Amino acid sequence: MTAEEKEIAEFAEMFSRLKPDIQEEFLEIMREMAREDEEQAPESGTASNRN
Repeated sequence: MTAEEKEIAEFAEMFSRLKPDIQEEFLEIMREMAREDEEQAPESGTASNRN
C-alpha cells in the first residue's frame, strides 16, 4: 500500500465515523470546491486536483 493509499484509507475510516448530517455537510463543501475549481479553469476542461 502506497502512502497515498494509506492516507485515503485513514480518511475513509474517519469519514465513516462522522454523523450522517456531518458527512452530507462535508460532501456539499467538497462539491462547492469542485464547482469553484471548474469555474476558475474552464479552458482546461478538468478541475484542478486539491491535496
